[in-house]
Amino acid sequence: MIKIAAVDSSVADKAAADVICDGVNDQADINTALGTGNIEVFLFNGNYQIDAPINLPNGAILRGNAIAGVVLNCNNTTAVMRTSNPATRHEHVVVDSMRITAGSQNDLGCDFRGFTRSYFSRLRITSFDLGVWFGGDEPAYESSWTNSFNQFYLSNNLVGIRLSGTDGSGVSTANNIMLFQGEVICPDTSGGIAIDVIDGEITVDNCDIGYGSGADGIVLRDGVSTCRIVDSRFEWPDQDAGKYPIKILDGSTNHYIAGNYYTVGCTVPNVFVETPENAQYLQLDAYARFDDLPDGSAVLKTDTLLNGNVTATNPVLVATDATNAVAVRHADLSPFVRIDTSSDQLWVANGAEFALFSDALSTKTLGMSGQDGSITLTGPIVSDGSGPSVSIGAAAGTGAAVAIFGTDTAGVIRLTTGTGPATGQLFEITWSSPKPSDNYAVVLTAASATAVTGLQRLYMDQDNVTAASIDAIATTALGASAVHRFYYQVISF
Repeated sequence: MIKIAAVDSSVADKAAADVICDGVNDQADINTALGTGNIEVFLFNGNYQIDAPINLPNGAILRGNAIAGVVLNCNNTTAVMRTSNPATRHEHVVVDSMRITAGSQNDLGCDFRGFTRSYFSRLRITSFDLGVWFGGDEPAYESSWTNSFNQFYLSNNLVGIRLSGTDGSGVSTANNIMLFQGEVICPDTSGGIAIDVIDGEITVDNCDIGYGSGADGIVLRDGVSTCRIVDSRFEWPDQDAGKYPIKILDGSTNHYIAGNYYTVGCTVPNVFVETPENAQYLQLDAYARFDDLPDGSAVLKTDTLLNGNVTATNPVLVATDATNAVAVRHADLSPFVRIDTSSDQLWVANGAEFALFSDALSTKTLGMSGQDGSITLTGPIVSDGSGPSVSIGAAAGTGAAVAIFGTDTAGVIRLTTGTGPATGQLFEITWSSPKPSDNYAVVLTAASATAVTGLQRLYMDQDNVTAASIDAIATTALGASAVHRFYYQVISF
């Protein structure tokens, strides 16, 4: 191990150091100590002036004494540290415990392109246009694979982390990059992105993602696939138009997003999918964290938009409600597919009408055969909803009365004739809801012995088959002062 002290390190640290920097081009002393690689270099607390990149060779280990105590001040626009030979893959590199900062927003903080099976931890990187860059761009940079970036803190970088790079055949060269237990905070600036994945795949696990209204959290671009965003926290005040915590652009598919926290009360969706067709490759799992959500509501408290146009009149929304149910909703938020986990029920709706496919005991109540198209119904048929009204006609006689009990689908009619019944209109039924524009009919069945004779003498007028009401017509006069009861059923044909 080679120990290096800064020009302003303590007297004790300087006494223990093998090399003491003079505060000008301190990267030269560090590069000399690193040599050709496979060596560990230790930095004592102090301020190091980095006027050109620190070149990390194969197998290099660069450690600081403390994340707050070792400060690398960037005085160039290239990078604070990078691979010593971009055209050659560098493996098993370790960088740990130091602060990397710029006096103003320099171009790039850490260029970690070209590293494989390397470990970067406890780094505080601030005030760059781009904080960290993983990936490659063969042949200029070898591909970046299987790197771990842990316990980091990135703040005030226009773009916190970028993944990019493809080889000559278009294959991504930035894959299996693990971000774990870190924090990425980008400023409230138009164009700001906490994590920008241009190519490759990434895992974001147990990280805090923060940004202002003019910035995005995580952007997964065209060609990016198989990314995991899990158990992380997304914090923002409110987003401008087109800005989201997680944005999945057209051509980016096969992602897994689960167990994340999202800020309560934000008006934008937590997850935005630019193209609806890509949603079939997206797995969203939500569960409650009760220490953070005392009301017991699920994690996806705002809606997840699976639509390419945020101004569409009928977008598809996926959300969880207070009973931990999952619903797919219309633009007006009325659900048309709903899974009620509290009672194990699945509903499919058309507008406000629902079809229940399983009851609270998971017994299938409605099934359809894939072979012959037959429908099997378990349980009774229940007609529910608003009921029609009925009015008496002149043919029922003086002092006659009529009542109806039921719905627009089925029910019972009770007719009490008066004195002097005649032929013609006995009563008129007016429906509570408009009938479809095709034909419909009302079928009458005798409900009492006295109605049998009466039923033989009357019929339902089907000439106005699409009207809001329909008449019962007597062809012969009914008996006076008698009670007649009928079952009715409405059918369409």
